[in-house]
Amino acid sequence: MFRILTLAILFGLTGCSDRPKAPALTPSPILTNSRGAFRLTAPSDWRLLSRGELPPGKLEETRTIANYARTDGDTPAGFQVSAADLAPFDAVREILINDRTEGKASWSTHAANESLEAGGVKGTRLRLHSGTGREKGAQIRDIYVFERGDLVWMFSGIYAPNDSQARDAVRRAVDSIEWK
Repeated sequence: MFRILTLAILFGLTGCSDRPKAPALTPSPILTNSRGAFRLTAPSDWRLLSRGELPPGKLEETRTIANYARTDGDTPAGFQVSAADLAPFDAVREILINDRTEGKASWSTHAANESLEAGGVKGTRLRLHSGTGREKGAQIRDIYVFERGDLVWMFSGIYAPNDSQARDAVRRAVDSIEWK
């Protein structure tokens, strides 16, 4: 009896936690998110680096849902899915331009915004760039923005200016979005 009680106490102390846990990183190319009620096919042969779910309630900051990286190719490329509580489009644009998480000093508008549709939902593509495009390390950041309910969903591709394969892979992933 003492042994069973000891095991029950140890299990209770170590096996249960109120802390949130990240979903398991699985090699599946399908990304789903229950709160956003979307599904997409991630770029094929890109590696899933991180995966998360949104907490319930209001988001105090932009939250990343998934990060992918291309592990082959001549230049690095990435794809990120994130969400923020609904804010005016210009505020979202300013947040993204001033975002320094990718190691760049700043992002500048590269082209006019483009209207698009994915999964029957209208959105906008912002194209930002770091550097002039000529120096080593210059990058393009395409951000596909969709308003759904109380959230703004952002699907971002980051790649070298001349990397048409990465650009096309990100666009295919965005085109595959199915909103539920």
